[in-house]
Amino acid sequence: MHLQTDKFVLISEIWSKFIDNSQHCYKSGAHVTMDEQIFSIKAKCRFMQYVPNKPDKYGIKAWLVSVITTKYLINGFPYLRNDENRIFNSA
Repeated sequence: MHLQTDKFVLISEIWSKFIDNSQHCYKSGAHVTMDEQIFSIKAKCRFMQYVPNKPDKYGIKAWLVSVITTKYLINGFPYLRNDENRIFNSA
């Protein structure tokens, strides 16, 4: 049932634990940045993106928040196109 409503359900629990652990292990200051990144994949998935101006044209697009000085990841979520049912981890 969740597979029909949440495109990220197959790895959302692992991703949530990873983000929670990242936030628990590192306390960031005020200097953070948010940017998008394409994780190159060859497999097909429901939310794979095509970006023609990137070296790896197919992949999973994600929005990541990281500390500017150390590049440590403190939050992030995948771009799932028009998924209104997705609940984002806001920390």
